[in-house]
Amino acid sequence: MKQMTMYFRLVLLLSIATVGLCNLKIASFNIKWLSVNKLSNNETMTIIKKVIERYDIISILEVRADNSIHMLMQNLNMDNRDNPYGVVLSKKLGHSVHYTESYAILFRINNVFVQEVYQFPDQDDVFAREPYAVMFHSLDSRPANFVYIVLHTQPTNTPAELEHMVSAYDNIANFMGNQNALIAGDLNADCHYLSQTSHDHNRLYTDKRFTWLIDSDVDSTVSTGTDCAYDRFIVAGDELKQNIVPNSARVYNFQQAMKLTYDQTITVSDHFPIEVEIRS
Repeated sequence: MKQMTMYFRLVLLLSIATVGLCNLKIASFNIKWLSVNKLSNNETMTIIKKVIERYDIISILEVRADNSIHMLMQNLNMDNRDNPYGVVLSKKLGHSVHYTESYAILFRINNVFVQEVYQFPDQDDVFAREPYAVMFHSLDSRPANFVYIVLHTQPTNTPAELEHMVSAYDNIANFMGNQNALIAGDLNADCHYLSQTSHDHNRLYTDKRFTWLIDSDVDSTVSTGTDCAYDRFIVAGDELKQNIVPNSARVYNFQQAMKLTYDQTITVSDHFPIEVEIRS
C-alpha cells in the first residue's frame, strides 16, 4: 500500500511539472464573412468552436460585425469555463463603404495575456486593411514576449502591400520595443495574386530578417478547384525564430479531421486555418 501511495504521488508530481511544458499553439483563420447569421447555424458554430479550441491564440479575419464576435465568445466560453478566451478587436478596416471587416484575436487568458495593442497608422494609405498588432506575454513560451501581427491583403494589391509590410514591421517593432514578431493572415500570397517571380523578388521575402513558414506548394483553400497558399506565417526576430517548433507550421484541414462534407466545410469558410507552435 505504501509503495502504491508513493507511486500515485510521483504520478501527480510529474503531471503538475508537465502542465507548463505544453508548446504554445497559434493559428490564423479567415472565416469568410463572419456574421451573426453564420453563427446562428448550430452546426457551423460547433465546427468553428472546435477549431478555435485547438489553440492558445488565434486570429480571425473577415469579422463583419462586432456582435458576431460577442456571440462567438459567449458560446465558446460556455464550454471553456476552466480556461476561457479573451479577445481584442481591431477597428473597422477597408476602403469601400460597402465592405469593411475587423481582425479579432482570441487568446486563452490562463496561458497568455495582452501587454500592448497597436493599429498600424497607415498614413500613406498603402493597405486596404492595415496591420493590427498585439504583444503577448506567455508564462511558458520562449520568448516570453512576442508580437502577433495580423494582415489581410487586398488581392489586387498584394505585391505592394507585402512590400510595405517591411516598413510596417519596423514601425510596429519600434513601437512595441520588440523585434520578435509573427506576421499571420490571409496574405493572398500565391497563384494569380502573387506569382512565384513576384514572391521571390518581394522585399518581405528577400529581407533576411523574415522567414516564411508556410511553403508555396501548400493549399490553404477549401475549394477542390484551387491549390493556393494564400494564408501564411512570416516570423522575425532571432529568439522567436529559434523557438518555432520544427515542422509545426501547417494547414489544419478540419474537413478531413472532423470528417465533414464539402458543403459543411464551405459553409464555415473557403479557407482552412494555418497553425504553428512556439516551444515552451
